Amino acid sequence: MRIILIISGVVFALLLGAGGVGYIWWRVNGEELVEAGQQAMEEGRAFGETGDKAGCVAVALERVADCEGFSCELSVQVFLTGCLASSQATPGFCAGVPRRREILGTVRWRAGVCDAVQLPADGSCGRLLGPVQEFCFPDS
Repeated sequence: MRIILIISGVVFALLLGAGGVGYIWWRVNGEELVEAGQQAMEEGRAFGETGDKAGCVAVALERVADCEGFSCELSVQVFLTGCLASSQATPGFCAGVPRRREILGTVRWRAGVCDAVQLPADGSCGRLLGPVQEFCFPDS
């Protein structure tokens, strides 16, 4: 019983410490992250006004190929979301895109898209395609 209490105390202390570190990190970096997200969204919307949805995905895939790190990847996802919202329709754009809850279909579809541009599907390329699914199926 004593060991369980000690382990529980240690786990609680670690969680509390991680929460504190996260809070401090957000206080230092949060404003910068929010501003970068707003800038990426505006850039995506501006780019989208000059092209179509397929072009948005193509540019986002090019950008994510050069990314290093989570913040870059997140910025490209936000860019893609803004671009998809303001771009012209591409005929058949959502054809073959599965709903996010269709897990096997999602894995296959993302792998196919990433293979076509010669990027690993288990990395930033696969994660980038989430906004496409959200655009095609906003209700799921």
